[in-house]
Amino acid sequence: MNRLRDEKNRSALISAGWEVLEIWECQLDEPDLTNRLNSFLFSANEADEKK
Repeated sequence: MNRLRDEKNRSALISAGWEVLEIWECQLDEPDLTNRLNSFLFSANEADEKK
């Protein structure tokens, strides 16, 4: 049920023009999390600058 809710919310955000990065609690200790966040934020910033 939570996955269905999450997918519905994710789809709604994307339809509204948002970029979505999903991070699960179990991923918080992954060594590359900072890199993933930086990449996501940097690419979103680049997309905004192109508008």
